[in-house]
Amino acid sequence: MLQDASSSQGFRVLVIVSRPLDLPDLPNLADQWALQGGLRRVQAPAFLKMLRPPTVEGFPTEILNSYDIVHFDGHGALGLRCPNCGALHSPQEKKCGLCDALLEEEEAKGYFAFEREDGKLDALLAVELAEIVMSAGNPSKLVFLSACESAKGGEASLQNVLLAKGVPAVLGMNESVPLKATMTLAGPFYAGLGTGMTLAQAFQNALPALKRLENGGELQKIPVLEGPGKDVKILPIKVTGRASIEAERLFGLPEHEFVGDYIRGDPPCGRKGLLSQAMDALQCGVKLVVLTGQRGIGKTVLAAEAARRLAWRYPGGVFWRSAADMERLGLEEMLNAFDNVFGPQLRTLPLDAKRDQVLGYLRNYDTSSLLVVDNAESIHDQNLWRFLESIPQTSAALVTTRECLPCGGQEIRVPEMEPKEAGRLLITEPE
Repeated sequence: MLQDASSSQGFRVLVIVSRPLDLPDLPNLADQWALQGGLRRVQAPAFLKMLRPPTVEGFPTEILNSYDIVHFDGHGALGLRCPNCGALHSPQEKKCGLCDALLEEEEAKGYFAFEREDGKLDALLAVELAEIVMSAGNPSKLVFLSACESAKGGEASLQNVLLAKGVPAVLGMNESVPLKATMTLAGPFYAGLGTGMTLAQAFQNALPALKRLENGGELQKIPVLEGPGKDVKILPIKVTGRASIEAERLFGLPEHEFVGDYIRGDPPCGRKGLLSQAMDALQCGVKLVVLTGQRGIGKTVLAAEAARRLAWRYPGGVFWRSAADMERLGLEEMLNAFDNVFGPQLRTLPLDAKRDQVLGYLRNYDTSSLLVVDNAESIHDQNLWRFLESIPQTSAALVTTRECLPCGGQEIRVPEMEPKEAGRLLITEPE
């Protein structure tokens, strides 16, 4: 049974889930966490490594660790890249809508939408992705594209571009496909590989699973597996086991579904614009970021999404505490969250000793952490606010409250949803 990355009995999958904040046609950011949860339940002897953050710079470094499969879930398209600001546009556009640069002389090429560290779009050419995959000492045997229409477009399709550059096999989609369908296919597909099937056999074995879904007959026609390497086995013999994913250090973070839009401006608006503001502040070294706004406006979901997206930046962990879940949330209850690190004996220490131990942990670059305090308007313990102000620079705190805090920090006001954004969500929500 495969338990970790060092096991030689299973296969290795590098999973790239990319949801750039400023890509307008991906309003539901929660899909990335749903995919991760779904892959965790796959009954196959696979070690799945999530590329965090999903950056162009991190991809070639991580691929050197030898992966049998690269699984990309995100946006891919044939488009024009602005020579000035790097934004992507459809092949029909003549001018960049962001910087007014002319696009008439630009050639339409296949791109994959990766992210920068700040969560915004960073496009990677399909030919460059193929070159990165094939540059590893032990090149991947398959690229699995959970990207809509990645097999559409003839020779110019993302699938065929990768194949032309030497990728042995590519599983793509010739139409738009919902995440549920991707997961329904991926589960039995990876399980089939674990039994010693070839890629083609595992693919044919997985297709009938799509029949269980609404419009299953049509969904079965969407996935396409091509390439000279599709008759290759990932594992030579059957190996029992289940998928394992490198654990994220998230302590107490609630489940959430973030849906929003990115409305360009200075600062950007819309729910994804507010998320971008919060992430930018934390990445610029602000020690205390405060989300304020009326009850039920969405502050908790914003904080949870920012914390999860930036978890890679805080190797010590993300520690969540909500005053809505406790009768009295104060400094001691906040410090007790670190029993996830120090063990239950932390709770037996005097308050001063407990605080000093936690501050020492937060001060270390290797264990820098993010503290999230939700629904803070009901907290009256001044010691907690003094503690948050004293957090070492390597760590940070993110607070949600209806009112301004009795201490400093950078405030980000969370207003009602923008009319433009609300209208768009009303259209997309039923799909």
